Amino acid sequence: MSDIEGITKLPSAIWLVEKLEELNARGCYNLTGEIPKEIGRLTRLRILDLSNTHICGLPTTVNHLSNLQTLELETYSELQLPELPLSLTCLTWGQWRSSVKFKRVRTSRSGDRTITGFFQFEILVNLDIPEFSNIFDAELEELRMEHCELRQLDAPLQGEMKRLRSLKMVHCECFPEVLDLSRMKNLGTISLEFCNSLVEICGLEELGSLCSLVVELCPSLKRMSDLSKLKKLPKLDVFGCLKLNKQEIY
Repeated sequence: MSDIEGITKLPSAIWLVEKLEELNARGCYNLTGEIPKEIGRLTRLRILDLSNTHICGLPTTVNHLSNLQTLELETYSELQLPELPLSLTCLTWGQWRSSVKFKRVRTSRSGDRTITGFFQFEILVNLDIPEFSNIFDAELEELRMEHCELRQLDAPLQGEMKRLRSLKMVHCECFPEVLDLSRMKNLGTISLEFCNSLVEICGLEELGSLCSLVVELCPSLKRMSDLSKLKKLPKLDVFGCLKLNKQEIY
């Protein structure tokens, strides 16, 4: 039913399709209002896609969707999230062109599958990072940010994130202009691209597991911490950082 302009609301009788596993309303631009609470009775539903609609609310009964894995909510209206089911592994949420996407990792505990934290987190466009500060926890393993402004007290610069393995920042601005990675001691890959305001990268000497460091087209970058301790670093790619003295790196 995606991309059907004639749909203006979901019927409350939708729960009668009790074997429904995927509900795709993406691109139904005239779909407005709140999703009916009866949707919580679709216990087999695995995928719910309401992107590119004007949906403005989800009922609390969404938490009853015990098999829901993917929830797409990149809508044109501001939408508040209710409590979500623990089965959820992939969520896209936010207003169109300003959304956040993340995935969760599940582990086994006492024989039951339970969510322990966030495996992948992608900030797509200009989100207010403090709003999502609770996401940056010790379970985070992969972090990708694009077109974001990072301030000194923002969560990505303050949390321990001991399990973080991969960090990618593209078109991100840092204020102040120093990126300290010393708290992310298990980082294996770092990619920093088009970070125009970045002047210094410190804490690299603490990253004994680092196997790939890519720093490209960061025109203000002047200093990087000593890499001499990282004798096993197999990949180092520094390009387009015109103010950086490369003799101090290699």
